[in-house]
Amino acid sequence: MKALIVLNALLLIFCSCISQTTQNTQNSENTPSIQKERENLLESYGEIRRDQDKQTHEYAVRDQLIGKWQLLSLTFEEGDIPQPKFAIKVSLAATARQNLTLEFFNEYARYGFRGNSRGIQVGGDYDIESLLYVEKLYPIITFSRRQGEPIDRFLFGEAAQREENDTPFSRALIPGIHVSFSKGESGGELLHLKRYGRMELTPDGWGKTGHIHCIFRKTI
Repeated sequence: MKALIVLNALLLIFCSCISQTTQNTQNSENTPSIQKERENLLESYGEIRRDQDKQTHEYAVRDQLIGKWQLLSLTFEEGDIPQPKFAIKVSLAATARQNLTLEFFNEYARYGFRGNSRGIQVGGDYDIESLLYVEKLYPIITFSRRQGEPIDRFLFGEAAQREENDTPFSRALIPGIHVSFSKGESGGELLHLKRYGRMELTPDGWGKTGHIHCIFRKTI
């Protein structure tokens, strides 16, 4: 009987030690330093996932561009702030760029482009970088010129040079030339190249300037 009492006492002490250890472990896991470390690990994991998604997105857009594209339209889409002079520049550029073509290709691990408009030829390399803006990825195309005039001028003419203004505060909405795709009415693939305007602080508050929109139809 005496041995049984001792055994029960030892069992109670053992259970008490386990309970205390568990409680201490839980308390230590909830300390600010441990919690901060967890948050940092989760944030790092999220950044890695975003980087992987971003890279996959960039490769997909880069490859989808491959082919020959014929310009269908070049327009100026108005924003909140009137820009009559700029709209005229875009209209003149559209008239002068009928039959403009862009061709994108992949050759020996090089992503290149060629452009032709009324005998004016341009060429070089291109790349895609995705910009995360308001939780959405925006693919931005970068052209590295090897031949001919800068691609902005080739596409937009005098409208490539933005109007100067006296606005004290302004910020780009999406810098560079944004790329997107859609399907035409006949089912063909369309390429959209947009150069967005800016947000500008005016006496009436923040307003959005207009943007240039090129639409191409895939021919090859």
